[in-house]
Amino acid sequence: PAAPKEILRTTLWMVFAILAIFGGVAAWLHVLAHESRAIAQQETERQTQLLVREIAAHRRTDAELQKAKDAAEAANTAKSRYVVNISHELRTPLNAILGYAQLLERDGSIPPRQHNAIRVVRRSSEHLRSLIDGLLDIAQIEAGKFQLTRDETQLGALLEQIVAMFRLQANAKHLDFVFSRPDRLPDVVMTDEKRLRQILINLLGNAIKFTERGRVELRVRYSGQVAQIEVADTGVGIAAEDLERIFQPFERGRTPMPSA
Repeated sequence: PAAPKEILRTTLWMVFAILAIFGGVAAWLHVLAHESRAIAQQETERQTQLLVREIAAHRRTDAELQKAKDAAEAANTAKSRYVVNISHELRTPLNAILGYAQLLERDGSIPPRQHNAIRVVRRSSEHLRSLIDGLLDIAQIEAGKFQLTRDETQLGALLEQIVAMFRLQANAKHLDFVFSRPDRLPDVVMTDEKRLRQILINLLGNAIKFTERGRVELRVRYSGQVAQIEVADTGVGIAAEDLERIFQPFERGRTPMPSA
């Protein structure tokens, strides 16, 4: 009969259409997957090339850093050698000055006033010698071996020596030098005498150097086994932008040096 054939033909056409649709979708998915793999492969190759270039750049940078490090170490070695040689050359004439000052200080025929001046010369020479010895500490600092010491120090005598040294400098600039201390100070304290002396001399030296008029004060307070030492002056002071920076190692203020 014609009706069953027509139904069969229609069914076959429907099955064919469905299969064709599924086949098209499958082909489209295959094409998309292939394109995705190709894009992913291209992106992987691009990232690989970028990584290779970055590694090469890092290697060049490491080589340049190593070269700069070697140059810096060589410069530090040369600097340390230069400092040692300069220290030796300065020590020779200084020992002669110190020796003559000691001889003159023992000469009883010299008037007392000149004796005081000779005593200041001798103490200043001793401090200069300690500063020259301190130059050798640079090598220890670079090697990370720098150490503070704890010695028995006669604090009163140390302060009097420093005051005698700087009172003359202050008077030469027509500055008032004021030294105030408590009536009772311990005879002996435990401290690194050389470092304490160097700190006080640096502070007082800068105070006198940057003060054109007025006065410089050295104030000492002692309470509860703690000594507080202050240096004050009527000079230009420290610029606000330098207050934090100057406490960093090897830093100094930007205040211009006073004219001679």
